[in-house]
Amino acid sequence: METLSVDKHCEMLTSQILERISAIQQSFNLYAQMFSAILGGAVVLRLQYEDKMTPNFACLADVLATLIFINAVVTILRNAYSCQKYREKLSDTAGVDKSGQKIIPLPNAFYRNCNWIVMLSAMVVAQVLFYCFNPLRP
Repeated sequence: METLSVDKHCEMLTSQILERISAIQQSFNLYAQMFSAILGGAVVLRLQYEDKMTPNFACLADVLATLIFINAVVTILRNAYSCQKYREKLSDTAGVDKSGQKIIPLPNAFYRNCNWIVMLSAMVVAQVLFYCFNPLRP
């Protein structure tokens, strides 16, 4: 029975890391699209059907925006955690050089987490602003 070479193992781990990064980006993009659709729909309802609206529309829009927010946050955090664990495994699998330094060192914690922290911060700001300024609220 053959085992994977270190190079092949590192290649597989790198592939998984790239997939997790892509999943994080896709989750944020999906959130932005869905949030924009809810916001746009709320504005259209307010402009075209102001006299026929009930307070239930504002509540429904808040709930939908919150559900989309929660789904995106969970997906982003889950993929960020997986990406971090794959990165740690890649660093361990690659080993150390003759001087004892890791061949593939772990990135700085700030730079490693900066991307998804900015995404989540933007999502929180958008969610709070939508709740405060929901166009469907009378």
